[in-house]
Amino acid sequence: MRATSASPFFPHTVWLSLPGTTPSEKQLRTAGMPPSVAADLPVESSLELYCAGANPFLGTTTLAFYLPESAPVRLSVLDVSGRRVAKLLDGVVEGGRHVTLWDGRDVAGSAAPGGVYFALLEAAGGTRTAKLLLAR
Repeated sequence: MRATSASPFFPHTVWLSLPGTTPSEKQLRTAGMPPSVAADLPVESSLELYCAGANPFLGTTTLAFYLPESAPVRLSVLDVSGRRVAKLLDGVVEGGRHVTLWDGRDVAGSAAPGGVYFALLEAAGGTRTAKLLLAR
């Protein structure tokens, strides 16, 4: 079976595949990518944290998380030694999907140096981390 795409991402590209196994164009374009911030985030039944923006990133990145039910939540950015660099969220949050930004600044408002950081999500359901790479 041959499938041809009219997409600007794959103009006039032909794939050969067995009948019934042809991936959709969306599957081909997003293979290996992290979940998007939009409704493409998987529906979870437990606490989850995603680095949904560019990683490595230059100035700002997007963090997305899923909370199964309303609970107190703290979302922080830590450096490799475990020091809290930024506090992004601290309070009660409704259950569901949420998105927040980190602008690459520390708690004093200064630009954090380039390097490896960790987003730490703490909630009643446990803790989750995501690795972040800030490029300067």
